[in-house]
Parts: sequence; structure tokens; C-alpha cells
Amino acid sequence: MKKSTVRLVLTAFAVALFSQGAATAQESPTLTEPVHATQDDLVPSRTYSSPTLAVDPENDRNIVAAFVEMRTRVCGIMRSTDGGQTWTRPDALPAPASYPFCLHGSGGVTQTPMAFGSEGMLYLGLAGWDEQDGGMRSGNISVLVSRSDDLGESWQTTIARDARGFEDDDIENNRPVSAIAVDTSGAQDTVYVAWRSGSFPTTIPAVAVSTDGGETFSDPIDAKAGFFDDPDNFPDDVPEDQRVAENGGGNNPSMVVDADGTVYVLWERLLSRDVDTEAERNSYVSRSTDRGETWEIFEVAPELPNLGTSIMRWSPEGGADGSLHVAYHAKPDQTQGDADIYYQRSTDAGETWTEPTLISDDDPEALHSQLLPNLEVGPDGRLEAAWWDFRDNIGNHTNDVYHAVSFDNGETWSENRRITDQGIDRSIGPWGGGFDMRMPVGMAVSDAHTIFGYSDTRHGDELTQTQDIYTAALQYEPLPATFPRVLAYVLAAVIGLLFVGLILVAAAFFARRAGGGPPTKPSRGAPEPESKPARSSKPAQKA
Repeated sequence: MKKSTVRLVLTAFAVALFSQGAATAQESPTLTEPVHATQDDLVPSRTYSSPTLAVDPENDRNIVAAFVEMRTRVCGIMRSTDGGQTWTRPDALPAPASYPFCLHGSGGVTQTPMAFGSEGMLYLGLAGWDEQDGGMRSGNISVLVSRSDDLGESWQTTIARDARGFEDDDIENNRPVSAIAVDTSGAQDTVYVAWRSGSFPTTIPAVAVSTDGGETFSDPIDAKAGFFDDPDNFPDDVPEDQRVAENGGGNNPSMVVDADGTVYVLWERLLSRDVDTEAERNSYVSRSTDRGETWEIFEVAPELPNLGTSIMRWSPEGGADGSLHVAYHAKPDQTQGDADIYYQRSTDAGETWTEPTLISDDDPEALHSQLLPNLEVGPDGRLEAAWWDFRDNIGNHTNDVYHAVSFDNGETWSENRRITDQGIDRSIGPWGGGFDMRMPVGMAVSDAHTIFGYSDTRHGDELTQTQDIYTAALQYEPLPATFPRVLAYVLAAVIGLLFVGLILVAAAFFARRAGGGPPTKPSRGAPEPESKPARSSKPAQKA
């Protein structure tokens, strides 16, 4: 085979291999086409929540999405091994058969918090209950932590808080299970799971701790640590006789662990309806350097109307303690109208915080709401936010996913960018129905890309109420190519044949060299060699 032919084939192979990855990293990321992640489910009444997403830190092509399928009330996962281009669903479920259901009646927060630990271990927090427990709104709901070292092919589940069998005033409706965080600095992962425990208004931001990689967990720890035992921690206008612990609670904890193993829990203050006050909601962060044995508490967000769904992340940027980042929706200076997305940052381990920064940039006079932000930090320090946005809707029945990014640790934010390719009709599905199950946009970040996961009703109607999961990605760098499997086999066969052909050519060449080379042709004009008589095929006759 000629060298030019070999070179041409190999060049074509290389071009095909890397064509999907494009050329160089882009300053402005490319938004991919949306992917119907739940297309394999053909049940018309399927109703999927917005998912939680996590990127494998050892391979950013591996992405896991955890969800609630509300029709069956079951939690499950999907995974992608090609950067979100295609999705598959393992058969194994993260919850054991004795606690089959995970759906609960708390909207506005994720119901499937998820995080990777060391050596590819995936941890998933979820509520757990069965019919015998009394139901998802007022019955006993337990707290489960499942772990998988094979991207969800198999699971081991620990009951972090078992509420089964409690009666009357002892019933524990532990919901939502809203946060999970992993400290990977030790010989074994230290795993934290957080949830709201108790009944309004004396709910607590509860945390359970595992120091053996999720095999066992401590009893619940109150992360507000007796905060309302001190009368001075109530708003100034609360009467003295109402400044008692049972009138103050904590709600919907978000949680992170920094590089030194310090754990931070962000929680929202709740006051009893019996308290005489004009104060609005605000939020606090509890900090522990001893795995939850003791806590220090600092105020984060000021009193804001409609403060909700605060989420916190940590990054190593910004100082010796890194930075804590918080996003939430609120509507300051108004009691009615639109809510917007706000951001705050601390660079001294939560002790002081910047003033709230508005990061949604729609026309404030239009009074379109932005709700339920998610916030993530990439390995390169890039800070990303995404939320549900009604700015393109007329009548507040259709929303989209919008996004903003910061490349300077939250100092400045980009213009908002629409992620969804079409508006999502919320008159269909549980968001717009009586159940009204809203969950934040799923998001996961790597150096190369940001993946978004969101609930979408484009395949539903008034009869089916179908709600699916769609994903999309912003690609900052090209991902390695992904081939159709048949093409990969064909190319592998071609390369194999080329390799075998080259070996055969080389073998023939060396064989000729060893045998003295091929016979030389006689020179022009030289006499022909004398031919030998042909051998007879007849047997020789005896004399």
C-alpha cells in the first residue's frame, strides 16, 4: 500500500474523530441543542421533576441526573457518559423496597440532593416512606442516604434518620431532604445530610454526620444550636413575652464543606404566626469546625419579603478561607409584584457578607418574576447561576431557564442568557396544577461545560399533563468526540486492516531480502537461457 494512501486514511480518521470537538476553547460558550432526556419513557402520564445534576470530578463526560417521577412517587437517576448528548437509566433504584417512595409535599427545593465523594463514590440524599408511614404530607418520613461507586448500577442505602413507627406528637415529617455535602480530606469520606425537621414554626435545620463514608450516621444535630434561646436574636419589635425558643425555627437548609473540612449550613428564619412582628424573613449561616458538635452563627441576608430558596456554594477563590456564595429570590421594597435573583458573598468564612447584588437583568417595570435559583462553581472558579424566568411570557403561565456567569468570583455578572429553546407551558404539569411542585433548575459545572436540566411540558396536554426532563449545555471548551457505535466499529476495522496490511508488506520485503532478492531480467540482446526438457508424466519403461 502506498504511503500516500495510508496517510490519507489516517488523516480522514483523525478529522472524523475530533470534528465534534471543534477547534479551540471559546470565549463565548456555545449553547447546544436541547436533549429530551426522558424520551425512553412512553407512559403518557409521566411527570418528572426538575433534576439534580452532578459531574464526575474524575471524568467530566460522566454526568448523573437524579429525579422524582411524581406519578409513581419514586426517585431514580439517569446518566450520560458523553457530556449530556445521550442519557440512559440504570435499572437499580437508590431506595430500598421497604422505603419505596421519596416524593413529598414541599415545593421550591430540590428533593434529590447529590454529590460525588472520593474515588468516584456518588452520594444521594432522599426522603423515604411507605403507605404504612401515613403519607407524604403529615406522616413519618425518614431520611435516606444512598451511595454508588458505579454511576448508579448498584446502590447501598443507609437510613440516616428512621422515623418509622412514631405516633401522635412524635411523628417526624422530615422534609425536605435538601442538601448533602462530602468532606474528602480524610482517609474516609465524611458525609453530611441536611433536612428540615419538626413542625412549623419550631422546625430545625437538622444535620446528620457520617465519618465512615455513609455507612452509619449520627443522631440529628440542630444547626441553629439554640439560637432562639437568646431573646436578643428575635426582631426588635417582638414583645418580650414572645421571645421564647418555641416561637423561632429554621427552614430549608443548604450546606457546603470547604477544603479544610469546615461545614456551613445556610438556613432561613421562621417565626410563629402568633408572634407580633412586622419583620420579614432573613437567613443565617451556621459554621462548625468540629463536625457539628459546636456551631457559630452569623446573619447573611437582611430581612426581605418573599425571601426563598437560598442556596450556598463554596469556592477556594477570594482569600485564605475561600469564598461562600449565596443566591436566592426576593422582592425587596415591595410586598407584591415580581421577585428577582440576588447574590451575596463572604470571604471570611461566613462572618460578614456583601450587600445583595441583583443578577437578573429584565425590565423591572414589567414585573416579571424570576424564581428558584441554582448556583454552582466550576473547577476553574467560574461561578454560574440559573433560574426560572417569566420575562418572555404574557400572563405568567410560561417560563424559561435563564443564566448568568461570573468570571471574577462574583464581583460582576454577565448579561442574562436564555437557555431553553422554547417557553415551558406551566398550565400543564404539576407546577401549574393544584399540586404545584416547583423545584430549582438542575445545573452542574466542569471546566469544559455547564449542563442544565429542567422540567418541560412540551409533550403534554390537558389530558396527559406530561412533564419530561430536558437538558442543554453551554460548552466553554470542546468535548472529545463521540461516535455512533457502528461508525466506531467500521473505523476500528479499517485501522486494523491497514495495520495487518503493513505487517504483510513488511514481512514480504524482508523475506525477499533473505532469499537474495527477486530474479533479475536478462539484458536486451542477451541469449535466452537453455531450456530443460519437460518431464514426462508417463511412468518410465523398464529396459
